[in-house]
This record gives sequence, C-alpha cells and structure tokens, in this order.
Amino acid sequence: MRNFRTLWFLPLLLVLAFQHLPLAQPAAGKLRSTETDHYLFQSDCEPGVHDEYARVIEAAWQPLKEFFGAEPRLKKGERLKVYFFEKEPDWAEQIRKDGAAVPSGAGGYYWPTSRSVYLWRQPTVYYSRQLLIHEVIHQFHFLARCNNTGPKDTWYTEGIAEYLSRHMWDGQTLTLGALPLISQENYAEQALQIFGEKDYDFKAFVFSERQSARPEQWAFVRYLHHAEKGALKKKWDQIARRLDQGESSRNIFKSVFGDPKALGSRVHEWLKTEQEPFKPVFLEWEGVAPGVLKGWSGVTTLCRTSLDTTSLSASLHIPKGDWIGGLLLHFESTSDYTVALVKSGGSVSINRRVQDSWKVLHSAAAPVRQDPACLSLKAERGEGGVTFTVDGVSFGPFDLPGRKLGLCLENCNLTFSDVTWK
Repeated sequence: MRNFRTLWFLPLLLVLAFQHLPLAQPAAGKLRSTETDHYLFQSDCEPGVHDEYARVIEAAWQPLKEFFGAEPRLKKGERLKVYFFEKEPDWAEQIRKDGAAVPSGAGGYYWPTSRSVYLWRQPTVYYSRQLLIHEVIHQFHFLARCNNTGPKDTWYTEGIAEYLSRHMWDGQTLTLGALPLISQENYAEQALQIFGEKDYDFKAFVFSERQSARPEQWAFVRYLHHAEKGALKKKWDQIARRLDQGESSRNIFKSVFGDPKALGSRVHEWLKTEQEPFKPVFLEWEGVAPGVLKGWSGVTTLCRTSLDTTSLSASLHIPKGDWIGGLLLHFESTSDYTVALVKSGGSVSINRRVQDSWKVLHSAAAPVRQDPACLSLKAERGEGGVTFTVDGVSFGPFDLPGRKLGLCLENCNLTFSDVTWK
C-alpha cells in the first residue's frame, strides 16, 4: 500500500516489444480493458493514458523477474488484474466491490486475496506512474517470492517498491531503480535529512522497532544495491531470501550485516552523493532518460539546479506548432527569477520576474537555426553576469543575482536533451 504525503540490480532497460490487445471501448460508467502478456489492465483513463500505462506495467515484468529471480506463476490464460481510476471514490468503490476494506489515506493498494492492484490518479504525471509501478511491484513480489504473504518488515517490502518504482520512461524504454533527475517528492533530499538527524536511530529502523518513513526505506534498499561497488550483493541476497520466507530483520540483521549503527553512518555519507540534480519550481517536469528532461505547462514553468551552478547547456527539441522555451538565468524565489526564452516565431526575450510583474531586460531576433530539429542553448555565469547563448550567438551578460540555473518553457510541451551543468 502506498500512502500520500535478490540479484544484483543495476537500472534495467527494457525496450517494449509486446502487442497489447484492446478489448472494447468502454461505455459510460464502464472500464476500458487491455490485455498484455501478463496483465489485465482496467481503467477509466482517456485512451492514450490507458494504453501507455498498460505498456508500462508489461515493460516492468522482465526487469522484476530478473530482480527477484522468480516470477508469479499464472495459469493458462490468466492475467494479473490492475485497476486505475481517475477519482478516489471510484477506486474505493472497486475495492469494496471486490470484498476488501478501503485503506485510509492511501493512493494505491495491493490486496492479496483478490491478487489485484488498485490505485487512483495522483497530483503529478510522474507520481501517478510511479505509484502504478510501486503497487505492481508489491503484487509481483508477494506472488513470486512470498507465497502471497507480506514479509514482516515494512522497510523491506516498501523499500523495494520505493526503490524500483523510481524510474525513467521516455514512452518506449523503462528504467527501474533510477535516481530521478527531478521529482516533486525528492526522496533523496528527505532521506539525507532523516539520516543526518542527531538522534537518528538506524537500529530501530532496521529492527522495525518504530515506524519508518518512505524516504529512509528507499534510501537503505538503494544503498544495498548501488553502494560500495557491489560489495553488498551477497548480503542482500541472504537477507532477502530469509525475509521473504517469513523471518524478521531483528533476528537476522546482525548476522548478515554486523553492527547496525556503523552501517547507518555509511548510508548517511553515501546519500550525500545520491541527490537529485534538479528541483521543480513549477509543474510539471520529469527526467525521462539520462541527461533528458521533459516539461509541460499551460503557463510559464521552470526547474532549477539543486546546487550552485556556473554553467548549464541543453539541446531544445523543436516540436510541431508554436512553442516558447529556453533557460533559467537566475533564481532567488518564485517571485524573483529570470528566464531567457526563444520563441518559435523567431525572437529571443530575456525577462525578469519581480513580484507580480515582468520586466523585459532584452529582446532581439533569434539567430538562424543551424539544425531544424533542435536548438543549442547555454547559460554561463561570469564576472560580468550571466550570458545566454543560442546556436553560438550570445546575448548579455546580464547582471543577475543568485547561483542557480535551469530550464524553462511557456505554454507548451518541450524536451531538453544533452543537459549538462557544472
């Protein structure tokens, strides 16, 4: 269940190669259904979203099989059921219809008795897809490794689901277990704060002597799969096998990992190197592949670097129709920032937001495009200020405060690739 607010596993890529079979277009009040090789996906989503979600969960099957070293046993013609609803009341109604109590404060739920997943739409596109993958992971884990009975330690079951469901998805290729380039939840930052608290008790966490938070669950499972150059692989396999068989972490943890306190300190130090490089200022933004960010909005939206930055480069992919996009040249707050925008009509505008109004710092004709498919953009901070460069032509410098740079767009959907910063 997901509330609001093994084998050695590197992030696995799977190019989709299955043919889905849409059954029937739903009549009013009915669900759209799609069968894949392993799932029966039912939703009241619009057709494009429905089809994408069906492809996502099917794409997750093979990497989950490799991670767990097993897969759910299905009878001939059987498919695992997954329900996705736009609204919470419809989600709750389906759970009650199947004979279960509706979990309080949850956005998603796997019910072992029905072997089905239920969830409803969350505040962002990424979070909705991540929750879908999260609940499907519980379903897969329980059926493949645990005889459909949940292990005793929450940090283990939820940690696996949180770790693997952090993903990248470009519409064709799914990567599980990824460190997001950007997310609204930013578990990496939250986990660093939790593990860094003076009175943090790691032993109580791994012994399940207290309630634990999703970010620390995510962090520890990710640590066991990525830290120390794979040195923890065999230890993860040992403890995962025993936890899946019903043993408790408090009885076996020391025999596998040694002193919990020492390990907790190592996790904290490692987390300093595992932080998301970008933060959303306004929604929506998503990292869809390494070095590739996608943003969309009906108004001005931007994302910024997490750390101080002196330069940032990106390729803006030119979409069909009208578009406006560029780079964030400075950011102090949501009421004090500067955007450098290139417009599809052929102009460049440097605009500073101060309180509730815009001030145009500079406007000019855009340079002739060197590539009809994309623009090369760069923002660089020097002694004279920040310079904005489009296809080798520079504008500025502009005397701007702050040490953050980023990406921006206005009233469109844009993809930025080859994003680099320092």
